Amino acid sequence: MNYTKTEKNGYTLHLIQTDKFKTITLRANFRTLVREDLITKRELLAGILSVSSKKYPKRREFVMRKEELYQLGCGATSYTSGNALVFMADLKFIHEKYTEKGMNKESLEFFLDTLMQPDIDDQKFNSGVFTLEKRNYLEFLEGKNDDPNRYASWKLDTLRGRKTPLSFDRSGDMDTLISLNEKELYQVYKEMIENDKLDIFVIGDITKEELEPLFDAYFLKRTSVKEEINHFLAYPKGEAIVEKEASPFKQSKLKMGYFIENMTSFERNYVLRVYNFLLGSSSDSLLFKTVREENSLCYDIHSTCAPLYDMLTVSAGIEAKDYEKTVSLIQESIQKMREGDFSHEELEKVKLNYKTSYEETVDSDGSILSLYESHVYLHSGLLEERIEAISTVTKDMVVALAQKVKLDVIYLLEGNDANE
Repeated sequence: MNYTKTEKNGYTLHLIQTDKFKTITLRANFRTLVREDLITKRELLAGILSVSSKKYPKRREFVMRKEELYQLGCGATSYTSGNALVFMADLKFIHEKYTEKGMNKESLEFFLDTLMQPDIDDQKFNSGVFTLEKRNYLEFLEGKNDDPNRYASWKLDTLRGRKTPLSFDRSGDMDTLISLNEKELYQVYKEMIENDKLDIFVIGDITKEELEPLFDAYFLKRTSVKEEINHFLAYPKGEAIVEKEASPFKQSKLKMGYFIENMTSFERNYVLRVYNFLLGSSSDSLLFKTVREENSLCYDIHSTCAPLYDMLTVSAGIEAKDYEKTVSLIQESIQKMREGDFSHEELEKVKLNYKTSYEETVDSDGSILSLYESHVYLHSGLLEERIEAISTVTKDMVVALAQKVKLDVIYLLEGNDANE
C-alpha cells in the first residue's frame, strides 16, 4: 500500500493505493466543532442525502441508478467525535476493470452529484423527501428510550459531561427536529459545504490523476483551507456523582464512569486498551470472573474505554437488590488492577489478541480507511507501529495507568424488581 496526502484549497485528499481489492472505497468527512442543535440537523441531512439528489429526486430513480452502476453503495451519517461533529458520506463501487470502461468516473460523479447537488429549489429542500425522512427520524427518537441500556448510557454521559459536548444526546433532540423546516436545513447544508474542513479518504487501485480533476471540479470552489480540529475533549471533573432513577423494566442497568488522569499518548493508544481488556472486555476478564462467575450478581458485565475523552465505563445488568454488592465488587476489581493482580500470561494473551486484530485490519478496505482516519485525526499509529507498540506494553505500565483511574459517576436505572 502506498499512502499520499495532498492539500488542496478546498479539501485534503488521502489516497491509499492498493490492488488488493476489486472495489474503490471513499469517505468524505466534513468536520466542524460540535454544537448541540447541529447534531439533530445534520443527522436529518444525512438521511436526505442518502436517498435523493437533484438529478434523481425520487427514491426509486435513485435506487435504480445505483443498480445500473453495478450495485454501487453510498450513504451518509453524522456522528460526534469528541469536540468534533463529523458528517461522513461514503461510497463503494466495483473497479471498472471488473465491469466496463468508464464506470469509475460515472460512479464517482453519481456520488459527488448526490453530495454537492441535492434536490434543492428556492433555497430549500424538496418537501416530499424532507417530510418522509423527518417522520422516520421522529419515529426513531420516540422509541430510543425503549432501550434501557442506551438510555442509561446517555444519562451517564449527561452526568459526567457536566454540560460539555460529552453530555449532548448523540442520537438527537426531538424538539429541535420538530421545529426544523426545509429552508433552515438548506442553511445547515450550505454552512457545512462552505465552512467545514473536508478530508477525502480513498482506497483502491486508482490514481491521484484520475481523482483530482473530478474533486477539483466539485470542491475547489470552497473557500480556503480550514484550521485543523482537535477531537480530544477534556471535560470538568468534580466530586463523584451518585444518582438513581426508577425504570419500568425489571432488570436494572448499572453504569460506573471513571476518568483517567494525565495519560500520555502512548498510554492512551496502547496501555489503556490492554488495561481495559484485562479489566472487563472479555469473558476472561477480572470483572466477568469476579462479579458474574464467582458471585452470580449480574446478567452481563463489561468495561469500555473512550480514549477521546480519557474515560472508562463499567456497565452491568443486575437486579436492584444487588446494587451495593455489585458496586463494591467493581471497586474491588479496580483496586486489584492497581495492585497488579493479573498474571504475565494473561497480559501476553491480551497483547497477542490485539496484535492479531491489528493484522486482520489489512483484510478489509473499510478497516484500513478507519486506520488512516485515526492516524490523521487522533494521531494514533499506523499498522506496523501499532503492532510494535502493543508488544512493548509491560505489567508495570498497566499498573501505573491503573493508579490514574478515578471514579467519576455511579448511575443506576433501577428496575421494578425492587418493588416486588
